[in-house]
Amino acid sequence: MMEHHLTKIKRSYIQGGVKIPNPFSNIAGVAGNSLAEEFCNAQKIAFGDENAFKLHGGMASMTAALRKGMVLTMMVWDDKYDDMLWLDGTYFAGGDPTRLETARGACPYDGPSLESITYEGRDEASFAFSDPITQCIGDRSNSIRILTILPGVWADPIKCDLRETQLQDSSPYKALSYSWKIGEDDDRLRPISCNKLSIDVSCNLHSALRQLRHDRDIVKIWVDSICINQKDNNERTCQVGIMRDIYAGSTEVVIWLGESGPKDHLGEMILPMLTADEITSLYQWHGDRRDLPKLAAYVSKEVQDRRKTGSAQDSIDIFGAFYVLNALISGVEASGIQELRHLHKSGPILRGFDALMQPRWWSRAWVVQEVVVAQSVTIRYGKLSAPWKIFSQAASQYEKARLEANADSTYPYLKEQSLARFSRMILEIETTRNDWNQAEPVGLLSLLRKFRSRSSSDERDKVFALLGLVRFWRINEKKIMPDYHINAIKVSFETTKSLLASVGSLSVLAGTLRYSECCDSNPSWIIDWNCPPTTNEDTRLFNLPWYCAGGSDGLVELHKQRVLKIEASYLDEVISVGEELVETTITRMRPVILDWTKLCAQFIDTRPSFEHAHYIGGGSVGDAFWRTICGDLEFVKMGVNTSSLAMATVKKGFRKATADGSLAFEQLRSADYSHRRTTSIIGGFWQESNQPDPEIAKRNAFHHAVECASEGRRFFVTKTGYIGVGPRNMSIGDHAFILHGSQVPFILRSADRLVACQGDRIETLSSATGSQPTYVPAGKHAKAPEQQKVLEIGVGWAKLSRENEALMDIELLKKERRKLTNEERELECTRERLVPRAEEDVLARIVGGDNTGGN
Repeated sequence: MMEHHLTKIKRSYIQGGVKIPNPFSNIAGVAGNSLAEEFCNAQKIAFGDENAFKLHGGMASMTAALRKGMVLTMMVWDDKYDDMLWLDGTYFAGGDPTRLETARGACPYDGPSLESITYEGRDEASFAFSDPITQCIGDRSNSIRILTILPGVWADPIKCDLRETQLQDSSPYKALSYSWKIGEDDDRLRPISCNKLSIDVSCNLHSALRQLRHDRDIVKIWVDSICINQKDNNERTCQVGIMRDIYAGSTEVVIWLGESGPKDHLGEMILPMLTADEITSLYQWHGDRRDLPKLAAYVSKEVQDRRKTGSAQDSIDIFGAFYVLNALISGVEASGIQELRHLHKSGPILRGFDALMQPRWWSRAWVVQEVVVAQSVTIRYGKLSAPWKIFSQAASQYEKARLEANADSTYPYLKEQSLARFSRMILEIETTRNDWNQAEPVGLLSLLRKFRSRSSSDERDKVFALLGLVRFWRINEKKIMPDYHINAIKVSFETTKSLLASVGSLSVLAGTLRYSECCDSNPSWIIDWNCPPTTNEDTRLFNLPWYCAGGSDGLVELHKQRVLKIEASYLDEVISVGEELVETTITRMRPVILDWTKLCAQFIDTRPSFEHAHYIGGGSVGDAFWRTICGDLEFVKMGVNTSSLAMATVKKGFRKATADGSLAFEQLRSADYSHRRTTSIIGGFWQESNQPDPEIAKRNAFHHAVECASEGRRFFVTKTGYIGVGPRNMSIGDHAFILHGSQVPFILRSADRLVACQGDRIETLSSATGSQPTYVPAGKHAKAPEQQKVLEIGVGWAKLSRENEALMDIELLKKERRKLTNEERELECTRERLVPRAEEDVLARIVGGDNTGGN
């Protein structure tokens, strides 16, 4: 083996991200700017110093020391011996400045006393060590680091090399998608060797590296926590900006869900049924014919008998879950998979699904982009691996058959909850992946809403993690860039403000805004994307374009960068509120819906009957009720008994409700159970009648529409007889408003104090003319136009809380904005403060966020 020897040390410095080479020597007889034998010898001669470097062996001794390993140690101290003199000044006090070894620069020998220099400002002094593993990348746009996992067997310590390269020039590499922790309180660390130095990584990452390591070949992979210096904000900002390109440029994205558990069955039970060649691929799933021998062995009589006698009650059948996935891919509906219908076998399989979907990976915000842009995706769970397509195809097939499932039976409620959760989490990512591959124009607002339930350890990443997936920015939208120099509060403010200006609609504020007791310094109308949404909120907000309560535009002004000024028309006062609809299975939904109908009858004249009583908005009370709770929409299964003309009126699976909704509603509230299937257990299997029921699809379409419009919400009645479905935290005494420029009504609540804004800048985020944002000073002439009411929404005195929008019967208001009554006062922005023109405080705060639709 060739030995290498140290011959020269080159020095350079980084300042402000700029690399500065060491200057060349200007001393006679001492040439160069690198430390070499010749340079050191010449320097000692020129200065008349003892050549201690040569006496200690020179470069040869240093080579030997480096081979043993060296530790860089730095120390900061007060150099009283040299009177704290400048390094580029006279070397020691009283020295002869004409001598070469004394005159080191032009800095004068004067200034403060030694004591003041030594102690002044000591408390503010600080220093930082550079990471010996990761040399500074800084803000170099295309520089990345790639981790090379060196070969080793299972018991060997993990050894890696980390090297910088250019993204466009890098050799093929994989990219890891994982969660740093296994659980919230899992702070365990394990050491690995990187560039021959020991660094600590989480236990979950340590397991991933060990499983991915090859026994003979190196593995090149990109891992964010190792390849990015997490303590360098400049580097983090730059690397996050190219994160999409890093994952898109990898040959394979590996999803690491974590190690399998002690009760997990990965397929060992079928080993006696496999050939030697088949055993080698026991833990590798392919999603094609190569999996058939394993699947056949799983349902063989020998294995079935072993499952009956050897399985513990709390066992977790991971292999069985993959059997179900393959059955779904082949076209078998979930209700037709015998393993799921078996009273005892289904439990371990469903626990297998829960184990696969339980890891923290599924809740992370960053994983969305990591999977969406990937060329190829593989899921790893312990020793088991499978392509992403197995999960995505199975989820799609499950969803397609959902309308034909009997939503009234006990079987789906007991057995399919795990599958429904699996399908929802997979398709959230897969539909976005399809949009990305088809170059669909996806905007930031839709992404933020769709993946709001995901979490991140850094609150700023709830926004930053999705920026790489934005396909277009609107004309008035300020392009948001990752910047870790600003805090999470500023990120939320700038994001909400940008969305209001670009979308040009107050419907941006629909949905969950923030935690009820939020203590940050942002105005209450700012959306905190770290606050989780209500159930089905993304679908409900996606359906907002079906409504047009407040028109397509309206004035939106920002005062003092805190107070939001908008136009609104008063609708009515809330006088009664029902209980929250929490459960949405039909059997548990029915009692709540029946209570809502009774509440409606208490405050609205329902003579001669609920179905035929006149409603204030037109039509009957019964018709207005069922249309309100489903948002006046019905779910449509694409391609099932739908003509091309009918499909033209469908938007992403929904269309305006038809008369079928009335029938489905009557069946929902009916005491006649004859139309419902019965479920029984025969021979250890769940059994249902096979008689066809043509009404199932219609009932399920209505049921799903009610899920999306009313789950997690409350029914309410207003003083003049309007009905609606609004936010869970609304209460009697709240008010319904039509905000101009919002597609749905908002529920607002009186506030208790005013804020002055005299002399401050007013920024117009949106106007009725659709003009670009403008800035004008606040003053006494900044008052509301006639025939409209202006609401000032800001901190403390006009506060928005957790949610704000509602679905109501508002047909008349859709057609024409009525004039305000005498109770609907105009507010004026005066020189001293914002005040109402009457004694009554008409300022309001939003308390909930959603559309309140009906007729």
